[in-house]
Amino acid sequence: TSYDRKKLTLYVENVAMEFKEEEVDGEKDDEKKTKKTPIRYIVKHGDIKKLFNEYGKVSYVKLRYGGFFRKDEETDEMDKYKSPKNRKSPSRPLGSAFVEFTSVEEMDKAAKVLIAEGDEEPSTVL
Repeated sequence: TSYDRKKLTLYVENVAMEFKEEEVDGEKDDEKKTKKTPIRYIVKHGDIKKLFNEYGKVSYVKLRYGGFFRKDEETDEMDKYKSPKNRKSPSRPLGSAFVEFTSVEEMDKAAKVLIAEGDEEPSTVL
């Protein structure tokens, strides 16, 4: 059976994460800044599934991860970080997820409540 995943899936932002904080040098010599790096998600797949099951049966939850970038000291441009020996770049939580429902009607029901139109706020915030 073939189906269109896009029609069944919501993209969710601001998924709770834990951060590591470290002091780094700022623009000026005596200036220090705090850098926050995401370490892990605080919520689990089951937590998200439970929240969205209120709107319909959730068939799939995918927490999103991605590589991170660093500034190349020579070119002053942002490059995707590669670890030594050309291994896959380290992955960090991106703070977003995909939530897939079993039917378009269920996805539409969730979208109607959770997605705002224009400058409005959504009627429900999770």
